[in-house]
Amino acid sequence: MKILIAYDGTPPADAAIDDLTMAGLPETGEAIVLSVAEVWLPPENLQDEETINPYIEGIVEGHRQRAREAVAAARGFAERARERILNHFPKWTVTAEGTYGSP
Repeated sequence: MKILIAYDGTPPADAAIDDLTMAGLPETGEAIVLSVAEVWLPPENLQDEETINPYIEGIVEGHRQRAREAVAAARGFAERARERILNHFPKWTVTAEGTYGSP
């Protein structure tokens, strides 16, 4: 059995993971935990380097940095959920992934 588990790090999401023990799942299986940071990264090459306004580039870089931090947090959430799932299902293979976009 393979399942995809969407996880956002909230207490209700933790409760949903805990409730998996009552879902009749088999002793062994495979799961992927996916956590998505809701950010949209500006393209790396917005314009030709010679025409970029330094002020605008500073703003864009600030957004990129916040987005990188949000994706890192999403990866942390997914890893935390992975550990929680393995506590309930120690014989499962569970991977964790964090990404960005619109969940």
